[in-house]
Amino acid sequence: IDEILDDQNVDLILICTRHDSHAKLVLKALQKGKHVFVEKPLATNLDDLDRIESFYKKDSLSGKPMLMVGFNRRFSPYAAEIKKQTDKRINPLYIHYRMNAGFISNDHWIHENGGRIVGEACHIIDLMTFFVGKPVVSISYESLSPSTEHFSSSDNKSIILKYEDGSIATIEYFAVGSREFPKEYMEIHFDEKTIVLDDYKKIKSYGCNVKEIRSTDSKKGHIEELTNLFEHLTDSSRGWPIKFEVLTQTTLATLMIN
Repeated sequence: IDEILDDQNVDLILICTRHDSHAKLVLKALQKGKHVFVEKPLATNLDDLDRIESFYKKDSLSGKPMLMVGFNRRFSPYAAEIKKQTDKRINPLYIHYRMNAGFISNDHWIHENGGRIVGEACHIIDLMTFFVGKPVVSISYESLSPSTEHFSSSDNKSIILKYEDGSIATIEYFAVGSREFPKEYMEIHFDEKTIVLDDYKKIKSYGCNVKEIRSTDSKKGHIEELTNLFEHLTDSSRGWPIKFEVLTQTTLATLMIN
């Protein structure tokens, strides 16, 4: 790792390691002046998040290396079409998102250091914040209490987010469902309009005119995310792909849920 960080020909570090190592590696790379793309989560505890925030708060972001977290769903072509409509709204949004995450054995490493809410549900919070365009001001949640040790309460939660503009977002994240059932589904309601996103394979609108894209595979924005990162790195006038405060606010929200 040190050999890579000390290489003057390396401008960008991609971090795709286990979750609990992310924040430490992010800081090491930033302190060496490297731009960083890190898969989510950015941090698995508040202390690590504070250290990253402190690095940027010493001075302005100007001249500091760029940090991007792998919140790819906001870059999905489906999200882009929905955003065109939500940006024109008059009233707050009501968003409902269901993630049928699928069972993963309780002894799997994914349950460590924040678990699946910090490691995956963060995608949903970032996407909702992308549509709302305002910060979260309150969070509440309830956890399922399984009757057997086969399932865990940590990855079966109902979450409610309240945003600064009055928008409300609900998340149903669960691992007790069937893998034969589609993984992700979202409804957005506002101004007598409704938009439905079905597993990033199709989109349907009611009361508004959304381009109805269809795909056989889920288009969750992975390619678009990296393309966007490249475009911002090669044109500094564009700023960051995702604002720093959004990266940290989303991370903080997921940590508060756990």
